[in-house]
Amino acid sequence: EMHSLKKLSDGISYTIYYKTNDAQINNNVLPEIKKLASLLKEYPTIQIQINGYTDYRGTDSDNLILSKKRIENVRDEFIKAGISEQRFQMHAYGEREAFAYEGDQESYVFDRRVKIKLTLNQEI
Repeated sequence: EMHSLKKLSDGISYTIYYKTNDAQINNNVLPEIKKLASLLKEYPTIQIQINGYTDYRGTDSDNLILSKKRIENVRDEFIKAGISEQRFQMHAYGEREAFAYEGDQESYVFDRRVKIKLTLNQEI
């Protein structure tokens, strides 16, 4: 068990992808969040960082709001599953860290995401 927990010092991540201009978590992902929350309840030292991103479409301010809604929805699902609010660090980036080229519509799906990172470190 300790060996597995020590691997977390490098971090483990999970990514959720979204439809355009949508902050709702896909129903297929909700059971995965519940499973992860169930595991996290057993290990209160694991910290949870949730980062939200968007693609380039929309204004900077709208994209920042959308990425914030995405991370809040993910956090709320963990809280509903019994995870303490104190375990989360959240960052909304909007389009600031998009990797698709502007105009490459097929790649935009990879920018519309929330990344969940788990680590033992207090500072993540």
